[in-house]
Amino acid sequence: MPNTGFPYQCIVRRKGEEKMEMPNDPFILMSYLNTQLRDHYDSFAELCKSVGADAAEIEEKMKTIGYYYCAEQNQFRPGK
Repeated sequence: MPNTGFPYQCIVRRKGEEKMEMPNDPFILMSYLNTQLRDHYDSFAELCKSVGADAAEIEEKMKTIGYYYCAEQNQFRPGK
């Protein structure tokens, strides 16, 4: 896979795709997650199951920048 210059951590699978990388930088990850939630998934749990990601690990990373998953809005939001 070519080096894009963006900080990526792990390769995960997503519906309909062979492989994709999940961003390591928490701010880029937050943007990625919210885009995926808006465009493809009805919940954070569904997204994690689909890509084989550890929800608790992602939530911990999001807490480092003050973001938490809001089920009512189906997105990561600042504060709690």
